[in-house]
Order: sequence, then structure tokens, then C-alpha cells
Amino acid sequence: MRFKVEISDHTVLLTYEQLEKLSALLCHTESMQTKWIGNGKGTTGNNNAYLPIIQPFNPLEQLTINVVSDEQVEAIKFVQKQQEKSE
Repeated sequence: MRFKVEISDHTVLLTYEQLEKLSALLCHTESMQTKWIGNGKGTTGNNNAYLPIIQPFNPLEQLTINVVSDEQVEAIKFVQKQQEKSE
């Protein structure tokens, strides 16, 4: 079984052990976010002001994680290999 994880517009496949290590690494870290502090609906000046802020990072809320079976991984690799042979 693998875990499909979305990170910065990339999809990576991780084993349980790798996912566990990634979660442990990201736990207790901070993330930089942007907070809107303007007012109204303008596009210039204070009406569209953003402030960088630092918040605790929660991997479970920030990462998209789905389960992928070993059979599905092998099927994708097989189709990929067949495609590469036909090129």
C-alpha cells in the first residue's frame, strides 16, 4: 500500500514509513501565511492590504493524502512501460 500525497502541486507516492517520517518532520513546524487586513473591495492602497503571518503547521490539515493499492501502482507502472516501448 502506498499513500498519494499532494505537496506544492506535486503528487508523491509514499510508503507508510515514509509518510510517518514526513508527518513527524512537519509536526511542530510553522508555516508562513498571508492575512488580508484591508477593508472594502478596492484594489489599491489599504483596501487590498495583505500582511504575512506565521502560524503552526498542521500536516493533517495541509496535506492531501489518499491510499493507493500496490496493484494500482503496478498497473500504472505497466501502462507507463508499454507507452515508453511504443515511442
